[in-house]
Amino acid sequence: MIRLGEIGRIRSQAKNLALGLCLATIVPWRLLCFELIDNSHLGEKGVPFGKSGKELARYQTFIADKNRSLETVQIKIRKVGNGDHSDLSMKLYETAYEKPARTQGKPLASTIVFANSIGSDWTQIRVPLRFTGLQAGKRYALVVTQNYPSNSNHFEWCWNIDASKRLASGRLDQSHGESEPQWIAESHQGNCWMKLRVHPGTLALGRPTKIRANYPLVRRSARIAESKSIEGDFILQGTVAVQGPDPTARVFFAASNDRKDACFFSIKKGHLSLIRAKGGNETIIRQESFRPPLGPWKLRLQKRGIYYLLNINDQDDWVTWVAHPSGEVFYSVPGRFSWRSYSALEPSSGYVGLEGTGDIAFSDVQISPIGLGTGSPDIPVVSYSDIQGTWNESQCFPGAVLEDGNGKAYRDKQGYAYLYVNGSDAGSDEQESGGVIRIGVVRSRDLVNWDWCNRGNFVLEATKGAWDGVSVFANGAMAVVDGGTPKFMIQYAGYGGNGTAGGWNGQGYAFSRHPEGPFVKDAKNPVIGSDVGMHEGHFTKVSNLFYYFRTLFHKGDRAYYSTGTDLYEWTHNPRPILSPKPGAWDGEHVRARSVNKVGNTWYLLYEGASRDVGREAIMPERWWDSVGLAKSKDLTTWIRSSLNPFIPQQPGDRFDSTWTGWPRMVLEGENAFIYYAAGGYDFMKPRHQAGVGLLVLPVAQLTGF
Repeated sequence: MIRLGEIGRIRSQAKNLALGLCLATIVPWRLLCFELIDNSHLGEKGVPFGKSGKELARYQTFIADKNRSLETVQIKIRKVGNGDHSDLSMKLYETAYEKPARTQGKPLASTIVFANSIGSDWTQIRVPLRFTGLQAGKRYALVVTQNYPSNSNHFEWCWNIDASKRLASGRLDQSHGESEPQWIAESHQGNCWMKLRVHPGTLALGRPTKIRANYPLVRRSARIAESKSIEGDFILQGTVAVQGPDPTARVFFAASNDRKDACFFSIKKGHLSLIRAKGGNETIIRQESFRPPLGPWKLRLQKRGIYYLLNINDQDDWVTWVAHPSGEVFYSVPGRFSWRSYSALEPSSGYVGLEGTGDIAFSDVQISPIGLGTGSPDIPVVSYSDIQGTWNESQCFPGAVLEDGNGKAYRDKQGYAYLYVNGSDAGSDEQESGGVIRIGVVRSRDLVNWDWCNRGNFVLEATKGAWDGVSVFANGAMAVVDGGTPKFMIQYAGYGGNGTAGGWNGQGYAFSRHPEGPFVKDAKNPVIGSDVGMHEGHFTKVSNLFYYFRTLFHKGDRAYYSTGTDLYEWTHNPRPILSPKPGAWDGEHVRARSVNKVGNTWYLLYEGASRDVGREAIMPERWWDSVGLAKSKDLTTWIRSSLNPFIPQQPGDRFDSTWTGWPRMVLEGENAFIYYAAGGYDFMKPRHQAGVGLLVLPVAQLTGF
C-alpha cells in the first residue's frame, strides 16, 4: 500500500525506475506499471512495404498474454530509395485465420509515423498507439503502410528467419486485380521486429492523483516542446500524444520571448480556439468550426507573410487561418471606397513553438524556414509618381509583359523587354483606385531594373462617351506579324461606368508599329463582349492558339478561359476552371491573372480574396487580397500550391504589407519573374496607393509542388 504522504518520495524514485517503464500514475492504493511484449530479434535483413502492387503493406501479429491496454509500439524500419517518402500509417486490427480481420473499415487504433523521423539505416521508431481492450490469449495484427506508395521510394521492416514461428506475418497484395487487396501470409520468412508497451489499466476508486515519472511520452504540465525566434516564413510541425482528462496543446506564434504577447491556437478534444495575449492577459478571439478528435494530433503551422495557417491530422486543407493576428488600429477615409487602413504593423519576427498542459507529449517537432526565390525587394520596381496632377499619381500596377507570340518576353534589337503598366490619377473618390486608369510602358534589359518610356507619359487612355469611356486596363500584349513587319498589340479591358456588367463593357485591342506607341484602337472594339469577359484576365498565345483567361462574377469572382484561332473568333468555355474555396484565404474571389505553360503543365497565378466576416474581434470586416498558384495538365482539374498564399502581404513597414494582386509572370532561362501589384502601410492614406513588386525564383521552385 502507498500512502498519499509518500507521493514526493515516489516522484523521486520513479525517475530511476529501470528502463523507464513506470508511468507512475497513482490511483488511490494502486501503482500502475508498464510491461513489455517483446518480439524483437537480432536480424538485420528487411522485407519491403509501401510499394504499389504486391507489397503495399506489411503486417505482424502478436498475442496478448493478459488483459491489457496498449500504450506504445516500437518497430525497426528503414528507408529504401533517395527520393521523397511519404508518412506511414500504423494500425491495429483483430485477426482472422492469423491475418488482419479486414483491409477496410475502422481499425482498433491508428497513428502516424513521420517519414522524416526514419533514416536509410535501421531506425527504431516508438510511437503512441493506444487501445484499452487487449484480451488475454487473443491474437492481434499490427499493419504498417506508406500513405503514398512508391516502388522507387519505399520502406523495409527488419525481420529474422529464426524468430518465433508462433507468430504470423505477411503482406498486402493488390497486384491481381481483385476488388479488394489480399493478405498473403509469409510466416515462413520469419517475424518483423516489434516491441509493445502495455499496462493492466486501473479501476478508479476515487479522484486520481497523478505523478509523472521520467517516461519519455509524458511531459510535465505547461512543458514547452520547442520555442524559437524566427524571421520570415516557416513551417512548424510535430506530433502531440495525449492521455488522461482534458489535455491541451497550444501552438504559439508571433510571440515575445516570455510569451506575454503572443497568439495561440489552443487544441483539445472538441475545441479549437484562437487566443491573443497582450501583456499576459489572454483573450479568446474566436472559436473555430473544426472540432479536433482525441489525440494524438499531427500539427502543421505554416507562416506565409502575414498569414498563419493550421492543419491537424493531415486534413485535406487548412482547418483554420488568420491574417495579421497581432491586431491592428484602423481609421477610415471618407468616400465611396472608404477602406480602413493600418496604423499598426504585424511584426516581421517572433517566437514560435508548441506547449501543452496535462498528460501530453511532443515528438518530431521541427521548425523549418521557407525559402522561396530571392524574395521581394523592400521597394517597388516600378512605383506611382506621387506627383500631384500626373496620370499615375496614386497607383501603378502590372498590366502585361509584351510577349513574342510564343509565350516568352519579346525583346527588341537593343535587348529591351517591355512591361505595360496601369496607372491611376487621384481625381475621383468615386473610383476604387482613387481616379481613372490609363496605360503606360516601361522597359528593361534584365527584367529587374525598369525605366519609363515615352518620357513617362501614358500610351493609351479611355475614349469619353464610348464603351471604354472611364478607364482602360492592360490584360495582354503581343508582337504580331503583319505583312512581314512586327506589329504590337495591347489587349485591354474597358470600363465605361455603366452597362450590363457593372460598367465593365468588354475587351478591346490597340495596335502600334512600336512598343512605345502611339497606339490606335481597333475599329471592331469591343471584340469580346461584357457577357463573357470582365476586367481581370490574361491574354496569351500557346502553340498557335490564342487563350484568354478571364474572370466572371457569379456568387464571387471565378476564373474561366476562352480560345481562338485568330483575334476575333472565340470559343468560350462555360465552366469555371477555378473557384473560391469557402472558408479559405481565397474563399470569396478567384481571379485569373497570369498563365504560363511549362512542358505539359499549365501554371496559373491568380488573385484570391477573402472577406473576414465574423473575424471582427481581431480585425474589422474587410477584403484580404493575395496571390495564389495552381497547376493543371488539362485546364480542367487544378491543384493549388501547398505554399499558398504564394505572394502574400508582408509584415513590417513595407510597400506590400496590406494587399497583393494583379500578378504577371514571364519565364526566361531558368528563372520565373513575377510582377505583382501591392499596397502598403500608406494604403488609402490619403489614397489607395499601389506599386509594382517583383519575385524572382527558379522555375524548379515554381513547378515543384
